[in-house]
Amino acid sequence: VSDNGNELTITKVTRQDEGIYSCMAGNSVGAMMADAKLTVDGDFARTVDQFIDDATLRSISTQAKDNVNRAVDNTRVQLSQDRVSDPEDLKRLFRFSIPAQVSRLLVATETITPHSYLSTMVMQWGQFIDHDLTHTATALSRQSYASGAICNKTCENLDPCFNIPLSPNDPKLHTGVHQKYPCIEFERSGAVCGSGETSLIFQRVTYRDQMNIIGYNEMIGDYGGYNPQVDPSISNAFATAAFRFGHTIINPTLFRYDKDFNPIKEGHIPLHKAFFAPERLLSEGGIDPLIRGLFASPLKMPKPSQLLNMELTEKLFDRFHEVALDLAVMNIQRGRDHGLPGYTEYRRFCNLSVPRTWDDLAADIPDASVRAKMRSIYGDPANVDLWVGGIVEQRLPDALMGPTFACIIGDQFRRLRDGDRFWYENEGIFTKLQLQQIKKASLARIFCDNGDSIDRVQRNVFFYPGNSTKQYGRCENIPEINLNMWMNCCDTSCSLSPSSLSRKRRAHNSCEVDGERRHDGDHWSTDKCTTCKCDLVGNMYYNCITFSMAKSGVQ
Repeated sequence: VSDNGNELTITKVTRQDEGIYSCMAGNSVGAMMADAKLTVDGDFARTVDQFIDDATLRSISTQAKDNVNRAVDNTRVQLSQDRVSDPEDLKRLFRFSIPAQVSRLLVATETITPHSYLSTMVMQWGQFIDHDLTHTATALSRQSYASGAICNKTCENLDPCFNIPLSPNDPKLHTGVHQKYPCIEFERSGAVCGSGETSLIFQRVTYRDQMNIIGYNEMIGDYGGYNPQVDPSISNAFATAAFRFGHTIINPTLFRYDKDFNPIKEGHIPLHKAFFAPERLLSEGGIDPLIRGLFASPLKMPKPSQLLNMELTEKLFDRFHEVALDLAVMNIQRGRDHGLPGYTEYRRFCNLSVPRTWDDLAADIPDASVRAKMRSIYGDPANVDLWVGGIVEQRLPDALMGPTFACIIGDQFRRLRDGDRFWYENEGIFTKLQLQQIKKASLARIFCDNGDSIDRVQRNVFFYPGNSTKQYGRCENIPEINLNMWMNCCDTSCSLSPSSLSRKRRAHNSCEVDGERRHDGDHWSTDKCTTCKCDLVGNMYYNCITFSMAKSGVQ
């Protein structure tokens, strides 16, 4: 970049580098992005591998540019317009619906129905994996780079502000700051990507316990091994709409129970009073009452007429924001911010029937009053936002979502599993004996091992066993993982008898003889208290089993 900041010089480019690039400029106020077309002119010579032709090079270059630093995969369903980055274009797509009106007339509810057999832990674990997989950072600044306007002090759509207008008859118009700024503050997503860590127990609990009981397994299918052709990246529809179905199963109250499963003396907490209130953990009983409240209370049932409770639509983050946020409004606006096609386009993608009239939706949205509200808001089924259409669908049997979201979520979790070379079930990652132990892992055992005073829990914490304390078993009856299956005679130590009060680890290198590994069935002594036997596991891996020969008190 030149000293005056007006000229950008690019060197060492070839014709393979031609294309559209995004340029970003930033300062202490914020940042702006713009597209620039790079064209390479002139004759030049280059040396390439004689076995690689131009078509192959172009293909490699295109794939690399398409996949590097991509926050979400937006290739599965394309929006049929060119300028999806412009909020004004997106507004025209949904000209019949104001997000705040959708929330107020269709989504918000004061009434909830408890689920008959699932616990609140289903919601909490879902939020945990959602934030691990799909957390999308918003713009770095609340202030417009171009004009200096602050997003909560304007209703103009000045990047990064994409504020949400209130409808003329919205009660919020006559309260607080909305009298001056008739909109809800909203910042666009940042152009960033990121990832988090995962683990074998995380995978096991999610796919075996949670997915199995809320209706995903049929869509995901059985595991057939790692497939390098599968793209495991997070889809835009999954992150921005489908997996946000979980907002429909959030209770308006955080339950807190003592060791006998009675409410603690401080009582339960309304949801809006729990956000940004970590001091409650120190002064009101700690973590254990909250954990018990999650596995010992019923989940909220996601009914089409009872979607998001008003703690989420009227009071969200009101301790932190001058004006409370509305989660339904934010979900709808985020989908438009990300350029998501509408609900009917994703039904086409999932090979489901595509409604042309509201009557065509009678089978999937059987509640006539819900369809009537949607008609008054959207006008035409083609205008319905993906998130809204997905959450009002009739639930599949024994599931928490309808067919469209089941399709998107099932596709995502199948690709996350099959495209992961280090998936715990993939051949060669763990031995058979280790896999047997991994399959014993459970969230119940984790709570028993890590809680301060949790000593009773149901075996599967995603099931709600009812109000009777007799339904909660003792922690000593919950299976544990035997970590001895990860011990290796090459690098472990003397294993003392269980009755011994002292344990000592000794390093030794006795598994190899003259650079060769010991054979299946070989026995040998590594020291005066340890004998080993090498067993072949599968066709490739040795599992060294340690036999303790120690007497009590041996050091």
